[in-house]
Amino acid sequence: MPKLLSTAEIRTAIESESFLIGGNLSSAEAVKYDFRMGDRVLKAAYRQPKDILSIPEESRCVDPGEVVFVLSKERLKLPKDMIATLIPKRKLAHKGIHILGGLAVDPEYKGVLVIGLHNFSSTPFALLPGMKLIAATFQKLAKNELSDYDVADSREILDFPEELIDLIQHYRPTDTGALYKIIEDTRKELIALKNDITTDREWRQEFQGNLDKQNNLLDRTNTEINKVLELIKEEARERKNQDERLGDRLNAMSGMFGGLRVVWIVIALIVGSLVTYTVPKIISKLSQPASSPQTSSPAGTSPIQPPQK
Repeated sequence: MPKLLSTAEIRTAIESESFLIGGNLSSAEAVKYDFRMGDRVLKAAYRQPKDILSIPEESRCVDPGEVVFVLSKERLKLPKDMIATLIPKRKLAHKGIHILGGLAVDPEYKGVLVIGLHNFSSTPFALLPGMKLIAATFQKLAKNELSDYDVADSREILDFPEELIDLIQHYRPTDTGALYKIIEDTRKELIALKNDITTDREWRQEFQGNLDKQNNLLDRTNTEINKVLELIKEEARERKNQDERLGDRLNAMSGMFGGLRVVWIVIALIVGSLVTYTVPKIISKLSQPASSPQTSSPAGTSPIQPPQK
């Protein structure tokens, strides 16, 4: 079975640069070696490999939803009887970074490691040359585990492969920040809609309550109006009865006044007749001259004789 190389053996390889070239002794610990990030990056925004120090500082990161490829600072030169197993760093996962690519390095591999970094978090991830990206353990194969095979590509990999560059040129990163913003805006709209519905429901309830109060008030008002109308009708009937009684009295008084009028007419006629008869007589008598009582006497009468002695 394969034999796991110890930390001491890894450090010896670093010092001798037998299969690990450009390594750092401080990166070898607990039978693993931590590969560090180099200076070359491949971002979709630039479409070509760039030295990280040549791009603006604000662009030296993996944006949310973006995939960026980097190269390791160290190079491998594995012998035919050795394989390497890559182990993603847990700290990167905690920061929302997912390592892309294969996790096994075949025997006789030569060159740097090409590491893909996918940011599935909502915040940018800073790219810092020299930062630890991925760990590796090394296993030495036994003789009976060796087999004859053709190495797929014996060329040493010192930069990004052409097929990877072509891929990144057609790559359009998913802007999770914009997606999160859309989701957040949608969430706010839903909350606002919920508040509007709640407010509308409360308004409807309040309106219904006020409407019920108004209906009750109208009912009471209608009841009072009906009472007033009944009183008015009753008063109208009473006035009608009073008018009828007053009419009867007036009719009775009219009959009485009619009889009195006849009496007054008769009296007036009598008085008129008397006045007509007596007034001329009085006027005629007053118009005759005055005469001596001895020489004249009324017709048909004889003068009064004095008594004899």
